[in-house]
Amino acid sequence: MSVTGDSEGVPFLDIERQEAPISGELMEAVARVVEARSYVLGATVAEFETAMAERVGAGHAVGVASGSDALYLALRLLDLEPGDEVITTPFTFFATAGAIENSGGRPVFADIDPRTFNLDPAAVRGRRSPSAPGRSSRSTCSGRWPRWSR
Repeated sequence: MSVTGDSEGVPFLDIERQEAPISGELMEAVARVVEARSYVLGATVAEFETAMAERVGAGHAVGVASGSDALYLALRLLDLEPGDEVITTPFTFFATAGAIENSGGRPVFADIDPRTFNLDPAAVRGRRSPSAPGRSSRSTCSGRWPRWSR
C-alpha cells in the first residue's frame, strides 16, 4: 500500500517484509519483556546497552526511547551556547531541527551529496558563518562519516 492508500503505488514502508526474517526472534524478545513486566529500563535494557557497547567498541552505551532523544542527548553533550549554529540537512526527520533547538542551538541547513546522502562538504562551507565555532560530527542522516577532506 502506498502513502495515499492506493495499492498501485510504491510502498512507503514495508515493515512486514523487513521483519519477516527475524519475526520469531522479535516475538521471543517481546514475550520476555512482557513476562518480566519490565517495560522501562530493567535487565533487558542493561543487556542491550552492554551488547551495543561491545559491538561498537565503546566503554558504555545508553539506551533511549527514540532517535529524537538520542539526538537531543548527543547535542547536550556538546555544551552548545545559546544560538550556536548546528549545520544539518533538511533531508532528515524533522526532529533533528527540534533537537538542535531544544539543545540551545540554531539549525542551519545545508544540502546533501546526492551520491552518499551525507552533508555535502561544499554546501557546509557555504553555510557556516565566520563566527561559528569549528566542530564536526557524524551525519545524522546516514550515520556515515562525511568526506570532509574534499
